[in-house]
Amino acid sequence: MRIKQHIPNWASGKASSEKFGNLNELLKIDWVARWEENPEFYQFSLSKKENACSQYKYFLMVELKNGSEWWVVGYISGANIDRLALPEWHAPGAKNKEGKKQGS
Repeated sequence: MRIKQHIPNWASGKASSEKFGNLNELLKIDWVARWEENPEFYQFSLSKKENACSQYKYFLMVELKNGSEWWVVGYISGANIDRLALPEWHAPGAKNKEGKKQGS
């Protein structure tokens, strides 16, 4: 698997790209691991990119403040992403395929 670092439009810099084989290796990548140092860190999660037309089919998300704040950490590609055993992230209030709000 591979993760490409997300750099927001308002920031400058070149995105890093790293290979990893499992969740432990992913969480040891320095620019991923730094998020856990934030005192408001809650958890990492995965968000599937709907209608993704690139090789990156998932976002690695970081959730802060008990999940009330979130940021994209990077884009993940490769096989066996489901084996990462991270919770699935949904935007609060987002509607599922049946048109119901998440958590309803």
